[in-house]
Amino acid sequence: MAVNVFSPPDNNDIVVSFFPGGDAIISINDNIVNNTEELIDAINLYDGDKLSVKYLRNNKENTCQITPI
Repeated sequence: MAVNVFSPPDNNDIVVSFFPGGDAIISINDNIVNNTEELIDAINLYDGDKLSVKYLRNNKENTCQITPI
């Protein structure tokens, strides 16, 4: 699964693209993330371990497992 992460100008929301379509990440391993900095910090905490990512797609919460490389 390819993931692009980019920050909007005001850095209030996280915009993520799980191809195809755009999603908003809600949490990493049940730790809520509110902006790009918190997302990066949460991912770095687990140092390449598998992560549970909760995200919003079409107003519906979903969860997937990813392993950062």
